[in-house]
This record gives sequence, structure tokens and C-alpha cells, in this order.
Amino acid sequence: MEHALLKKKRLVMHASDTLFDMLAIQSSWQGFDTMAHLRPTYDEESYDRMTNLMHFRLAAAGDDEDHPLSGLLDLVSDLYIYREKHDID
Repeated sequence: MEHALLKKKRLVMHASDTLFDMLAIQSSWQGFDTMAHLRPTYDEESYDRMTNLMHFRLAAAGDDEDHPLSGLLDLVSDLYIYREKHDID
């Protein structure tokens, strides 16, 4: 019943076999975004913030692929590599 109500309000979405609770994602994202400001790096300030986030994550857990923040390191590293590869200033 609750799932049907959420689906009716379009707060729960299906993508293939995955269920997305958009309210939970929104709440989590807002908390994370307040702390990390993870974005594409269009200027030096955002690049420095992203680089610092990557370094702090590495300092916290090294290259432990089982660490709870390993996915965060993957995302931040991809942004870093993209910027370096495309020489974005």
C-alpha cells in the first residue's frame, strides 16, 4: 500500500530492476552536498575542493576497495581524470 502511494506521487521510481526512493535520495543528497559540494570542476575553486575531497578520502582509507566511501573515491577520481584529460581551466 505504501509503495503504491509513493508511486502515485512519483516519489518512487523504477529503472529496470532497481527501485529509487527519490525522497530518501533527495534527503541524503542535500546532506552530502552541504558538506562535499561534489560537482564538475569549472573553476579553480571547485577543482581545489574536489582534489581535497579526493585526498582526504585517500588519507582516511587508502586504496581499500571495501571501504564504505570507495564509490565516492571512484566518482571524485573520474571527475579529476576528466578535468586533467580535457585540460579544463
